[in-house]
Amino acid sequence: MKLKKLNPLKRKRAKRDRLKLGDIIYTPLYGVLRHYGIIVNECPFGNHTVRTVHREVEAPLNQSYDEFANGQKVYRISYPSKAQREEAVRKALSETDFDYHLLFNNCENFVRRAHGLKNVSLQVLAGTGLVSATLILALLRKRFPSI
Repeated sequence: MKLKKLNPLKRKRAKRDRLKLGDIIYTPLYGVLRHYGIIVNECPFGNHTVRTVHREVEAPLNQSYDEFANGQKVYRISYPSKAQREEAVRKALSETDFDYHLLFNNCENFVRRAHGLKNVSLQVLAGTGLVSATLILALLRKRFPSI
């Protein structure tokens, strides 16, 4: 199964009563980035348990849905197979140590590893590409001012 590409223009708003075990949820962070978590415990009243990581904490932590959302809108990425979702939750809960790094080991890496995906942050890759393109354009503009 391939992960659907994270398209910022096609977001699915999370509805508390429809979230399932293993769903990846995220909130906007500083308007550009995203903070990711994984649903590890369903609650019929919508106060699910979310497992995520923060740079301030040395290990993954469980938060309530409201703590995770922190007043922000929450979006979700769902997966079709229940077995795969349960395995993702098992992996997320089994990870106890976490050496946080903004670029190489962050909350997106954490949820991608739990789902058995490549340990790469798509938002970091996109940001790196954008910065590189900006630098190249700036250098070209300096070299060829008529552009």
